Amino acid sequence: MTSTAEPEAVDFVFGLHHKDLIVSDDTTAFLNEQGVDVEEVKHGRLIYADPEDDSYPIASYFVSTSHNTYLLANQIFGTSSVKSYTAVLADNARCVEMDVWPSPDGFIVTHGHAFTSSIPFGDACLAIGKAVQPDDWPVLVSLECHVDVEEQAKLCWIMRNAWGSKLVDAELEGVEPHTASPRDFRGRILVMVEYYPTDSLAADHDEKGSTSEHSDSEGSQWLAALRRRRADEGKSKTKVKIGPELSALGFYMRSMKPIGDDFLTKPITDAKLNILINIAEPALKALGPAAEAALITHAHTHMRRVYPEGLRVTSTNQDPLACWRNGSQIAAMNWQTFDRGMQLNEAMFAGTKGWVLKPPSLRPADGVHGLFKMQMPHFFSHAEHTLSIDVVGANNLPREGEDNSSEWPLYVHAELVHSAGNQNWKSKSVTVPFSPRANPMWRERLTWTIPSGDELAFVRLVVLREEWGDDSHLGFFAARLSRLNTNNEWRLAKLLDQHGTDTAASLLVRFSYE
Repeated sequence: MTSTAEPEAVDFVFGLHHKDLIVSDDTTAFLNEQGVDVEEVKHGRLIYADPEDDSYPIASYFVSTSHNTYLLANQIFGTSSVKSYTAVLADNARCVEMDVWPSPDGFIVTHGHAFTSSIPFGDACLAIGKAVQPDDWPVLVSLECHVDVEEQAKLCWIMRNAWGSKLVDAELEGVEPHTASPRDFRGRILVMVEYYPTDSLAADHDEKGSTSEHSDSEGSQWLAALRRRRADEGKSKTKVKIGPELSALGFYMRSMKPIGDDFLTKPITDAKLNILINIAEPALKALGPAAEAALITHAHTHMRRVYPEGLRVTSTNQDPLACWRNGSQIAAMNWQTFDRGMQLNEAMFAGTKGWVLKPPSLRPADGVHGLFKMQMPHFFSHAEHTLSIDVVGANNLPREGEDNSSEWPLYVHAELVHSAGNQNWKSKSVTVPFSPRANPMWRERLTWTIPSGDELAFVRLVVLREEWGDDSHLGFFAARLSRLNTNNEWRLAKLLDQHGTDTAASLLVRFSYE
């Protein structure tokens, strides 16, 4: 699975430049046995970044996206902070969210009908504007407006004042909606503004009130409190509409919440309307597998944002792969929780500018770029391939919290995430003595037989400690299979902790794909 180009090595959270990583004596001895230089391994490439190409229409990309960006924790009682915008944009999120409401103190950003704190709308705008640099790939702002039409001109003034020429507030000369590319909006901010067509294609409901009817173990008491709060605040009020001045800001991103599958069966006839479909996770699931082909085709020309269902009150995440596989470009993720969904999101966008070109199977064919099939035939053949992973040992693994146990029983769990079915593997458990940093050695190999054809396959490696009940997760690594170095070379996989923070630990691994 070697690229024909000379791609850049990823220097990001799951990055490759490990010159400062500590390598244990056991790992060093193992590499010496193999006749491999330790410094070569520390500086070697494990993940390759895709070549940058900002010339395709914007609907041809996946976009790294933050949901309820302002929140630091859960969706009901969480604290809001301007710093959240700075942090996620620094990590190359290219789509953020603002829920703006009126208040006695001016416009605020908060999670409506909940118990979260708020931040000034103007401060959030300033943070976003400061984070956007001239050569950055475009930043999208999903604006949920709960401000009456009469006050929306003030909102527009605040955004224009904070963002200046970075804001795209009207159609640009020569930039047609359906052919506009990221190149056309470098260093710019595009606002998603709600759009209500005159027909019945769009739902007239509040996004934050969109929840499933089934019970959920995530926080039934919190959910009950939320419903009481919403009832107290009168959910029967007329939905806020969008005035012409605010609507003009969303020329390239007219956000429409659909009814059922009407957006697939009743296409928008006005080509000048660049409609973005804004759909809830359960509503997308309800369309079922039979709609997948239509969803992929629709996403050839229309952006689609998928936001988490309302029952995810503790900020757990949807599966972004379920969105990406049907062509949805914008899978909104709760960055507050570094769970499996966020790990896959990190693996997709690590080392990129927050925009990733879709695989050819999810893009419309054209005469220029259709050569991909000839250049990378293994993606399109029906043959099976063998993926082998050598898992040798971890280096500098930190102990968890105030844990003072005398021994740590540790193992590695590996997962292949593939459209033909996921595969899992578990190493033997190795017990290491207590110390501030552990260096377990497993020296094991796993082999998976997998079919070709999945351009969105991922590999996850997790180091865990055996415990009564749920085992503790001490370190994660994840990568898109097509970007891995599978040339049978020893490399260090950088590990993150359960909060997505660099642990300064690594895992010695080797991948081969035949």
